[in-house]
Amino acid sequence: CGLEPRKLADGTVDKEFECPRSLFAEWDAKHAKHALSPTSRWNGGDAARSQPVAAGNPLQRRPTLPLRTAVYYLTGRAFRQVSVVDLIFTVLTLIVVGIVLSVGNIISEFSWGGLPNRLNGAQLIYAIIIATTHRIDYGDSKVVLDREANSGISPAAIFFAMTIKTYATVFVKAFAFSFITYILASPLQNFVVYFVSWYGLTLWWAGTAQWVSLCTSQGTGTIILLFAPIFEALLSGDVGGDNEDLEGFTTRSLQLPSSFTIGRWNFQALYANEMLEYPEHVRRLTPVNQTLYWRYIPTEMQAGASAATGASFGFAWWNYFFFGAYLITFFLVMLLPANNLKAWRKFTHVCRLPYFAVQKCCGLCAPKGSARSEKSHSGAPGAEKSTA
Repeated sequence: CGLEPRKLADGTVDKEFECPRSLFAEWDAKHAKHALSPTSRWNGGDAARSQPVAAGNPLQRRPTLPLRTAVYYLTGRAFRQVSVVDLIFTVLTLIVVGIVLSVGNIISEFSWGGLPNRLNGAQLIYAIIIATTHRIDYGDSKVVLDREANSGISPAAIFFAMTIKTYATVFVKAFAFSFITYILASPLQNFVVYFVSWYGLTLWWAGTAQWVSLCTSQGTGTIILLFAPIFEALLSGDVGGDNEDLEGFTTRSLQLPSSFTIGRWNFQALYANEMLEYPEHVRRLTPVNQTLYWRYIPTEMQAGASAATGASFGFAWWNYFFFGAYLITFFLVMLLPANNLKAWRKFTHVCRLPYFAVQKCCGLCAPKGSARSEKSHSGAPGAEKSTA
């Protein structure tokens, strides 16, 4: 359209040529009516070649780096991409949240009934902050991951590199939060045990946020991660606590669903380790006994700190490394490479079949969907008999 100079056959610029000012109007007036004609010069195709094109070399598989070398370079890149400012801001936010939520532990008197809240009262807000901050690990890098997966980089190398970086950043966040809450809550258990429980909780939510953000859009992933800690608190028994009036929402009543939540194991680790620091007769006190019963803390956890802490961190590690590894690798392989996009579309269509079945049976969304369909196809040729 006149942005580039027109050149003649000998390579010199055609100074006599001037691009029409109304190029599209000229096309519409002189050439548009012949554009669809089979005999038009626009549909003539390429000129016949005097000699056949020589056969090229077959495509060869491009050699890539070994897994260990790829993990080394990708890990270095992952750490260089960490925003120090954002990390410091997140740590400061966690410290402020820990101080605000632990102020009551300083000004209030100690009570056995308030001990669970003293140990684990900040879990919900903490989980929301961790989940939303780790959404960007994969969620904001889908274009980069798409390019790397199509260039031959192993998805396992991408996962291991992100895992090493996540372990380091999670350590910083968990240490800052557990350190400030340990000072203000003043539990009797060892700080190392206290920190390991919060580190496992942080790791669990970081892994959950990563694979949720990878398999959903940014908006959908953010909404899910904002409400997921609330439903997790409901399923883990934190809502019911040790209140027998809310028996249906306690851990004892939700034994099976609470087994898949980190809140149950984190609380059991914190509370069981705290009880080990008190004489045995303390467990017979009514508030303590109710907590042990409704929170479903087994006897072996009450008797051994290693069992409680091992269950908490072991479950968190399993969720991130094994459960998270399989899911993240699956979506890296299925969702990102171009040669698997068709398979992914088929998978999403299968997942949407229940929605269409409900829509067809009850007809709740049929009028709205039909109107939208008629509006979208009203101006298309052959809309009355569309078979798409």
